[in-house]
Amino acid sequence: MTLFLLIYPSIYGGIHLYAFIKLKRGFALGLPAYLILAIFMILMVVAPIVVRISERYGYEALARGWCACAKRSKPNLLCAQGKRNKLRMDQRERWTDHVSRCFREKLEERKQNLLNALNDLAETEE
Repeated sequence: MTLFLLIYPSIYGGIHLYAFIKLKRGFALGLPAYLILAIFMILMVVAPIVVRISERYGYEALARGWCACAKRSKPNLLCAQGKRNKLRMDQRERWTDHVSRCFREKLEERKQNLLNALNDLAETEE
């Protein structure tokens, strides 16, 4: 995780810095526009880290809030990973329910077969 926290901000932040410098040189925007753009780009660099840490420590509402902000601007891989994990958990729960239901049905079927066999045995002895 430490290696990720060293490499990710440097690469992703560097890309954002490069884009910011190119936008600043290419367009004559005012100071407020540059400040808003800089804050937005900083938030986009920090967002995946905040989402990961908040999901790790159980702050789901905070992670979803960051995901909602990130989705409005661009796709976020960590948000997609969180959704995928939730989907996997839902699938596991459904699978567990299905397996236990099938197991109960088979158990009931075998129980009924055993009772039928015992009744047949009792009838043949009489």
